[in-house]
Amino acid sequence: MDKSILVTSRVAKKAAAFVAAALLLVGARSASADLISLSLGQTVGLSDLIANGDSIQIGDKIFSEFSVDGEINSSAVVIKAIQDLNGYGISIRGGFFAFGNDVTDFRFEFAVEVAPESSQYISDVHLRFNGAVVGNSFAQVVEQIFDGGGNPIGNLLGQISVNNPPQKLEDTFYLATPLKKLYIQKDVLLVSDLEAHKRVGQDFSYSSISIIDQTFSQIPEPSTVVLVAAGLLGVAMTARRRS
Repeated sequence: MDKSILVTSRVAKKAAAFVAAALLLVGARSASADLISLSLGQTVGLSDLIANGDSIQIGDKIFSEFSVDGEINSSAVVIKAIQDLNGYGISIRGGFFAFGNDVTDFRFEFAVEVAPESSQYISDVHLRFNGAVVGNSFAQVVEQIFDGGGNPIGNLLGQISVNNPPQKLEDTFYLATPLKKLYIQKDVLLVSDLEAHKRVGQDFSYSSISIIDQTFSQIPEPSTVVLVAAGLLGVAMTARRRS
């Protein structure tokens, strides 16, 4: 099984579907949708977020427009509020598996933006997961990052991925220009090829993912950085003249 071809074809096929889904999602938002504030460690059911069109706020980040497509039971998935050294984010928790001769594939999407009261801008995107494999199997999350400009998802800024094998459990994307809002699309793929494994004398194969973490770093508003730099330069020049 050529995993690279399989992954590429599935991501390409679902990219077009993502645009159509986003268009439908914009028109289907409930007028009664709520903004739910989560403290670190708290969770909320993914199916509730999707059904009600709710958004969640974690620190100074707002996560909204959740949707899924493919082989996933959203009622068995929770979104947990997290924070690490990079910043605030969400942790997608659930049991995602492929056993025997099987492929599990689903897409997970959401938008993230800086809360209105914050002057910060998102500067980079961090992705981690705990993909585990036994036998001839494979686990991967491919993430595409959009800027939201000009249509529901906007222009593609870049792509990051985590996978096992080869073991690559985290990845980071740095924005060339910090932004207030991003759209995230994850294509999650688990492959188990028991037949290939049997050919080397083994009779058990599976791949699994139970945690996908996503956090976002931020910087002050660019104009604020310029003002601070100008102020420091002025202080330095004044000190130099006095000396």
